[in-house]
Parts: sequence; structure tokens; C-alpha cells
Amino acid sequence: MKKLTIALPDNILDGLEGEKDMVLEEALLEGIRFLKRKRALNKYCDGKISFGRASELAGIPEDELAMQAFSLGIEPSISENTLKEELGIE
Repeated sequence: MKKLTIALPDNILDGLEGEKDMVLEEALLEGIRFLKRKRALNKYCDGKISFGRASELAGIPEDELAMQAFSLGIEPSISENTLKEELGIE
């Protein structure tokens, strides 16, 4: 396990409910997950890796990564039928 010490502005947690250490831990973990997905999609868009590999690097299933990619305006090069099947769309 990594231990991290950082200095943050006093008001960084204003408006967030809960124990400050838990809120910071949650925020950091969510940020890391977001960065993994973003970087994996960037590598995919640059043609450096396949969509399947991007899914592996992001640590999420391809259908979940595809939904996130679409929300960012990125269209994975998978067939429309496959995507509809994965998303349960008729």
C-alpha cells in the first residue's frame, strides 16, 4: 500500500458531507479511476492500442468503457450490432 502526504487548501472539502479523511480517500480513488480510463481512451484514439487493450488498462469491461467513450464523443471501432447487444439496446 502506498502512503501519500499532500497539502490542500483548507476549503477544499467545503460542501462535502462526511469524515474528511474518507472523503479525500474517495475523491483520490475516483480521480485515479478517471485518469486510467481517460489515458486508456487516449491511447486507443491515438491508434496505439486496441479497444480491448484499452478496456484492460482502464480496468473495466469493454461495454462500460464503450459507454464512457460515447459520452466523451469517442466512437469505438466496434460494430453497431455488437454495441447494441452489449448495451441491451434493440
